[in-house]
Amino acid sequence: VARVVEQELTTLIGAIQCVAVDADGTCYVCTASAIFASRNGSNTLVAGHMTQTGFKDGSGNEVAEDERSADERDVDTTSVPLEQVRLNRPCGIAVNVNGVFFADTYNHCVRHCSRSGSVTTL
Repeated sequence: VARVVEQELTTLIGAIQCVAVDADGTCYVCTASAIFASRNGSNTLVAGHMTQTGFKDGSGNEVAEDERSADERDVDTTSVPLEQVRLNRPCGIAVNVNGVFFADTYNHCVRHCSRSGSVTTL
């Protein structure tokens, strides 16, 4: 579930970590704490937060929060609002028909954002 970004994506140029373009021409941009999609002048926040970093996965309209070490993140979840999905230096982005795959650099993991808006740690 993406959220429309009021702020012009061009104001984030200094914060861009990496960029990928899908087959439909949508440009995905990673900043320090979020991934945006830009197409035909419309900018959408796909995952993460404009200014806050951290680690939280999301599934549909809920997210799974886990503040343990990277080795323990695959167990036990708690539901919190989707707006609380957090990333920490997403980079190394790749896009295909299944969604967006990226390295969450400072969380030391690979994550996936599905076309439906679900964010999971692989």
